[in-house]
Amino acid sequence: MKVILRGFELASGLKINFHKSKLAGINIQSNTVDCFTKILNCTQMGIPFKYLGIEVGGNPRKKQFWEHVLNKLKARLSVWKGRFLSLAGRSCLINSVLTVVPLYYLSLFMAPELVCTRIIRIQSRFLWGWGKVNKPISWVSWKDVFISMLCPLCQLEEESSQHIFLQCKYAQWVWSECFKWIGTSTVQHNDLKMHFLNFNLFQATNKQNLVWKGVWVNVIKCIWDQRNLIVFQQGVVDADEIFHKVQLKSWLWLKHKTHSFNYSFADWVLNPVIYLRSVK
Repeated sequence: MKVILRGFELASGLKINFHKSKLAGINIQSNTVDCFTKILNCTQMGIPFKYLGIEVGGNPRKKQFWEHVLNKLKARLSVWKGRFLSLAGRSCLINSVLTVVPLYYLSLFMAPELVCTRIIRIQSRFLWGWGKVNKPISWVSWKDVFISMLCPLCQLEEESSQHIFLQCKYAQWVWSECFKWIGTSTVQHNDLKMHFLNFNLFQATNKQNLVWKGVWVNVIKCIWDQRNLIVFQQGVVDADEIFHKVQLKSWLWLKHKTHSFNYSFADWVLNPVIYLRSVK
């Protein structure tokens, strides 16, 4: 083995630091491992050991395997932090911590039911604790809290600005209808800033594209209004209604902002390109 490593050094020009290397044996007697460490001039380590933050050789079915993950959650969702955050702020922190801390482990190991229950308990205590040490009162079941974190439109993915405005299937349908309405097609970016910057008409002037970007703003506004209607007034998802509101509000916006705009709503809906090309 040492000859192979030396050959690798000569071929690649890299040098292996045997003093910092460690050797572990699996189902091998300790004296054999000691002999190998002396030959390789390295140190011996035991099992389990950590590699890239993951415990190698541990048993994920035991709760001791998950203790340091739970301790990290407790440290980042400590009760005193809840005193300085609103309910929405605590929900955002729970989402960010849940994404960063345990999912790395959960992508490799299946957590026992007891560990999942403890994770939910830590999150629930932080959400409803309001900075109190005593046992908090849970005003809503955790299942309802989890549902409220999903996109109100599709109920499939976690709600975020990128998802609700661009990646949600209903939002994608509205954007595609806008491009069909104008008679063009383009690649839709998943980044809001890039999506706005690339929302342009082909062979159009800067002023014409500025008017077209006003339609972009109306799409965002109408999607957000539909989202609030579902959340606060128990409305239903209607992508057709969102698109028709985009047409109406963009027409009202142009009629109010542009004095030379004398097109009827029917003309604007049937052929918006006529007006957009007439802008000088």
